[in-house]
Parts: sequence; C-alpha cells; structure tokens
Amino acid sequence: MVNGGDRNMFKKYNKKYWILLPPFVAAIILLEIYLPQELKKFVFVVPLVFWASYYTWEYTEKKNEAKRSQ
Repeated sequence: MVNGGDRNMFKKYNKKYWILLPPFVAAIILLEIYLPQELKKFVFVVPLVFWASYYTWEYTEKKNEAKRSQ
C-alpha cells in the first residue's frame, strides 16, 4: 500500500509527464506519417528529446526549490 507522501510525489512528477506527453506523441505520429521512408529512422529521436525535456524540467525545478529554501 502506498502512503500519502508517496502518492503526492507521484502526482507531482506525473503531472509534468502528462503535460509533455501529448505534443511528443503527436510529433511521433505526424513524423511517422509524413516523413519519407529513408528519414523515418529519425522518429526515434523524439522520445530522446521527450526524456531530455522531462529531466531538464525536473532539474531546473529542483534547483529553483533549493534556491528558495536558502
């Protein structure tokens, strides 16, 4: 069973995930449809950019929280 603190942490990080996910899924779908066959291999770059964006957002938020707490 998950206690309340863990659930709040999950909601915090889950919100960022769900904010970023729809545009990246749309980009994957559109690139898969419209890119020529020889360029479709670059669709795999989109998930890398997604995770880089997510962890950059996490890092900047933690850095800002640390500055505020000082």
